[in-house]
Amino acid sequence: MRADIRSHWLITLAWALVLSVGLGTVSHASKAPELRNGKHASRGAAKTKINPYASLSKRTRFPYPIELKPQVEFWKKVYSRYTTRQTIIHDSKNMDIIYEIVDFDRVFKGKKVSSRTERKYVKKRRKRVQAILERLYKKRGKATTSEEKAIAAKFSKIPGYKKFRNAKRRVRSQLGQADRFRRGLVRSGRYMKTMRRIFRSHGLPEELTALPHVESSFNYKAYSSVGAAGIWQFMRSTGRSFMKIGYTVDERRDPIVATDAAARLLKSNYKVLKSWPLAITAYNHGTNGMKRAKRKFGTDIARIIKHHRSRSFGFASKNFYAEFLAASEVSRNHKRYFGNVNFEPEFRYDEVVVRHYTPAKKLARAAGMSIKTMKRYNPALRKSVWRGNRLVPMGYKLRVPKGTGARAKANIYNIPSQFARQKSAGHHIVQRGDALSTIARMYRVSVPAIKEANGLTRNMIRAGQRLIIPGRAKTKASSRKVETAFKNLPAGDKYRVRRGDSLYKIAKRAGMTTRELAQRNGISVHNPIYPGQNLSLKDNVKKKPLQQVASISPVVPVPQPVQAKEKPATKEEAVVKELEVIEAKPVPLVAREQEPRILADGLAVTIDGRALRVKASDYAIKKFSGNIATIIVAEEETIGHFVEWAKVSTKRIKSVNRRGAIKRLRVGTSIKIPLTKARTENFERKRLEYHMSLLEDFFDVYKVDGEKEITVKRGKSMWELCVIENQTPIWLVMLYNPNVNLGRIAAGDIINLPVVVKK
Repeated sequence: MRADIRSHWLITLAWALVLSVGLGTVSHASKAPELRNGKHASRGAAKTKINPYASLSKRTRFPYPIELKPQVEFWKKVYSRYTTRQTIIHDSKNMDIIYEIVDFDRVFKGKKVSSRTERKYVKKRRKRVQAILERLYKKRGKATTSEEKAIAAKFSKIPGYKKFRNAKRRVRSQLGQADRFRRGLVRSGRYMKTMRRIFRSHGLPEELTALPHVESSFNYKAYSSVGAAGIWQFMRSTGRSFMKIGYTVDERRDPIVATDAAARLLKSNYKVLKSWPLAITAYNHGTNGMKRAKRKFGTDIARIIKHHRSRSFGFASKNFYAEFLAASEVSRNHKRYFGNVNFEPEFRYDEVVVRHYTPAKKLARAAGMSIKTMKRYNPALRKSVWRGNRLVPMGYKLRVPKGTGARAKANIYNIPSQFARQKSAGHHIVQRGDALSTIARMYRVSVPAIKEANGLTRNMIRAGQRLIIPGRAKTKASSRKVETAFKNLPAGDKYRVRRGDSLYKIAKRAGMTTRELAQRNGISVHNPIYPGQNLSLKDNVKKKPLQQVASISPVVPVPQPVQAKEKPATKEEAVVKELEVIEAKPVPLVAREQEPRILADGLAVTIDGRALRVKASDYAIKKFSGNIATIIVAEEETIGHFVEWAKVSTKRIKSVNRRGAIKRLRVGTSIKIPLTKARTENFERKRLEYHMSLLEDFFDVYKVDGEKEITVKRGKSMWELCVIENQTPIWLVMLYNPNVNLGRIAAGDIINLPVVVKK
């Protein structure tokens, strides 16, 4: 009887489990996004309490050396106890020594103050601690005041009195992160399930998905002052090996694509280093750096942290593994630290492959979603796409709300192919006789568009000025029109100038530069031309080495030159004739917040009210001869960039340079690039777009909040001085020190350092 009852209850329980699983599946499916009145319903979806960390073990499976316990406990406090309204003043080596917790709300009595004011106060408190440590050292450890006794007690387990002098150099401040960490937990619900699946597919421990808590608090918009982007904080140089990073698409900002890239990088690190603590530290410090550390100290991470000496192996690298262990512990046991967390719903989507270059607005309309929704689903598309300066590229996998893929695909595939290639911002060198109206007609763009792209408010232009022509993609119709216009002109024929022509326009359509066309006709590029004039397209003049310039003025806000009104055009003035161009030096105006611009050569610009002079020649192709271009290496450029832009191999670049010239690139040195004439324009465009993206990304997040003078100390490199200690990119420091060769600074030199803060 008891057996029958037991059997009955087992059967009942089994059916209950089946029903609960079935109901659970239906419930999950019911949460699939829907379209309501053409809008995505998930925008207002309630947050779910599904815990994406539920299946993870409550304890880490990664090595946890007892020597690292003080560091791990410190970072657990940073992530779970202290918020961004608090700063911890502590010892950077002995992490269990905490001198003070600065609470900004208490200090400033709840008043909102600037970040500069907060920084000054924290610096003052650090100096106070350093002064006490100095007194203790001078008094050989004898504490007399209550403050001295309190600090001396923290060092009771360390013998001697010289410890106080050493500790003075290690006083550091750390902003709390608890509120950011909690928001990161909420956001992680959107991607965590997919991220763990990606790591499983690579055969990696799922616990590694805690790293974005350390890097970015799961903020896909995160961007560091040194150029790391996305939830995994990939630098461009590292990310280029795994993702597409360009002026149109930056996959570092896509959490899913970047997660796959991070998994491949971590897998590669582990394959080389054979140790997870070292592989994880290499994510921050670099694989080669950890290989050197391993050769000296083996795989004991605690021993490496204690004894390895390297300029680049600083506080961040030494603490990265401890931060990972702390973040993993807090995220796995989030309820203990934060209580209930309402995680965001899982990100679900369909994909449609874009078959040809298409404006973002057209795709959004075809997919039945707003631009705002399209942005949210496609974070890899850069701002240039949303502004309309670039097209969504052919082959791009467009994400659309789940359940709308079939309809979106049908509509998108019905969009007619209009553009033969990607939009690109062109340039025009102003010649004597040019006016904004004639230039606008030449490129089929509006005068206001040219003015907006170049920071002009009136119509003044000057001879020799390089203007940006707003991106206009060549349509298939316009391509055919140009081909038709010149298909009956064989090489060596002549061309009769027509109304509306200019040297630049004719040269461009004939597939040559303005300078080449002028040389072939024995005239200057500034000479006027007139309707009926015959121009030779035959190469009758011995060529000189072609001088090509890629002008870039990477600053924000932009200046404006002296302006003058343009003559109103009449029918008679529509013919090509010489017009007077005002030869005036540009002057900076009051700074104003704007988007970064690439401006004409030699313009004065302002940042934070200070006028700066930018050398366009720093970004120029110095000479071009015999299919070899000579350039000056600019900040943030690598051999990998030149290989990509020129479409040549590293071996080919090495072959045209002296031995060892490219082994270690230095800013300001010259390098030769094998470059065919046909690829010159593409090289310059790619190089320009790279520097534009650096500027735009930086000034999207940061601003300059004044400047300070610093004296270079012995043994300090520019990387340590600018990036590690002050979180300021070197290219920005170069703008503030135009007369200083930062590659040759010495101890005692004084440099101006812009103070960078988040907007």
